[in-house]
Amino acid sequence: MIGGVMKGSVMQTTSNNSILVDFYSATNLGDDLLLHALLKRYPNTQFIMLASREERILEMQYDNLKVIELGTSDCRRLGAIGRFARARRLLRERETVLSKQKCLVVIGGSIFIQPSASTIRGLISSVCAVKDRARLYGASMNTFILGANFGPYRSNRFLKGFHDIFSRCNDVCFRDQKSSGLFSDLKNVRFAPDILFATPFLDGPKQKQALLSVIDLKTKGQTESLASYASAYETWIANASHWFAKNGYRVVVSSFCKAEGDENAVERVAEKVNQLGSSIEVLLYRGDAAPVLDEISKSEVVVATRFHAMVLGLASGAKVLSVPYSKKAAYVMADIGFDRGNVLDIASIDPADMTPCERILESEPLCVSTFAKEALRHFRALDDYLLKSPDGNHETALS
Repeated sequence: MIGGVMKGSVMQTTSNNSILVDFYSATNLGDDLLLHALLKRYPNTQFIMLASREERILEMQYDNLKVIELGTSDCRRLGAIGRFARARRLLRERETVLSKQKCLVVIGGSIFIQPSASTIRGLISSVCAVKDRARLYGASMNTFILGANFGPYRSNRFLKGFHDIFSRCNDVCFRDQKSSGLFSDLKNVRFAPDILFATPFLDGPKQKQALLSVIDLKTKGQTESLASYASAYETWIANASHWFAKNGYRVVVSSFCKAEGDENAVERVAEKVNQLGSSIEVLLYRGDAAPVLDEISKSEVVVATRFHAMVLGLASGAKVLSVPYSKKAAYVMADIGFDRGNVLDIASIDPADMTPCERILESEPLCVSTFAKEALRHFRALDDYLLKSPDGNHETALS
């Protein structure tokens, strides 16, 4: 799936017990790279993950990963009740697996979002989100959380619920100081820059190329307010692609996650660009990260709507124009001193305004080498656990 290992990131550990890894298994480039970083750091440790049949391919790509196939019954036909029942069943399956393991590693980005509580269904989902995480993490003797951010959240009850959950984990390392600050009284909660800042890229001259990552603001997973900006956003992306092409740039428009609708947005943008009379390259992520990383590595400019497009663009030494769709990017940008002049607000996009493109070409890439080194601190507590307890045993247990 992915080539390359983060510098200084391989730990020679052994373990007689497997570690269950919990992550967003939906063929999402950012999350897949996080899993890759974890598995490559501990090549002698056996990991187990629960995933759908489609994700079984991961087992073929890593010697230290075993995939247990989850039930694949499609409860979408049953509506909300069916989906809720399936979620509860999957939770029980995870708890069953954890009863045989001594360690759980949770790795991911936006994995602690409070569901909308504007309806009875939303309120129930919000309560269950806390209870389910408490049960899952509590089923493990040792729990480590790496690479996440917290929120957005809407109630103190949700925040307090996770405060209790995190207090019983071995270690929680957030990727932004805004999140870690919410739990500053917990000694086991800390901060390190996003793990993917440490992604290795080959040194070499940049080409006259612009890569644009896009998302589908129309998808059901996005808020209604975001959906209202979809037309202006996609028109701007198409116009920007046309602008770069007319200025002699090879243009690549890329998806990062098919399941979240990226490919639909790419298709619509490509059609608009074609109508403008320019040609672009379309790059669809379907599980092989190498082509996407290669194109990012070659790109002088990365126009990033996807959060990890921003991180990977910076890690590669590109000039990055951020078009964030959530506050998680804003918090990270504040932590690293990202130039706010190179941020385009989706809510106020003018489809005809190419000033942001002109401005990014005149800018200099932000050096993130320090953040690349600091990003490896996400693994510090897990390193200690595996080195001190090669058989998987550890004195600190969740109550």
